[in-house]
Amino acid sequence: MEFGRDDVALALEAAGFRTGLRTLVLWEGTTNYLQAEAVDGTFRFLAACLGPRSPVLFTYVHAGMLKASTDFEGGPTTLRAVRRVGEPMTFGFDPSDVPAYLENHGFDLEWDIAVSELGQRDYWDRPPSLPAYYHVAQARRR
Repeated sequence: MEFGRDDVALALEAAGFRTGLRTLVLWEGTTNYLQAEAVDGTFRFLAACLGPRSPVLFTYVHAGMLKASTDFEGGPTTLRAVRRVGEPMTFGFDPSDVPAYLENHGFDLEWDIAVSELGQRDYWDRPPSLPAYYHVAQARRR
């Protein structure tokens, strides 16, 4: 299945997915490699097929890293590395824009946190080095 090329609805239907039911969606490590249109289309698709109150957990990179408008430790190195292997990062969100973006797509943001904060919170005794530009968020279908 390739975002922006294959029909997600047909692939899910072939796998037995039933629309309208409460469903957990885990969309991890993908948005940052897509074009904005593919991210938008995916959220629109999810809003159309998921049952009310369905949670969507997703990851994204801070748009400031992609635009080089925000300095993140490790950001330039990461961008060079993924570009070198042919998988450049192409999409990100400004965290302050996420709530309105999701609202416009039929979702409510429940939480959004940089993985570096998760490391500080959950590994307070010896936090791992995690990037501040990478976020995990949970939205819920209205």
